[in-house]
Amino acid sequence: NEEELVEALAPFKTYRDILQEYKAAEADDTQQAKSVDDLFYHREVGLNEFAFEGQFQFACFYSYFRLREQEIRNLTWACE
Repeated sequence: NEEELVEALAPFKTYRDILQEYKAAEADDTQQAKSVDDLFYHREVGLNEFAFEGQFQFACFYSYFRLREQEIRNLTWACE
């Protein structure tokens, strides 16, 4: 149930914000509704882009490959 999910994730600010954004987009008819998965992918991409801000760490290599996987998913979706 969606309400149970919202209650379970309420203590976690990140998830609460994503679910609130989902509810707002769902309620707004002018905006194209995004799925929860799309919002989580958007959050992950933002974190991976942020990893390039730091220096002398291995996170940028991990993020590079995760962003490449996301690009492959996008191309696969576009080709279907």
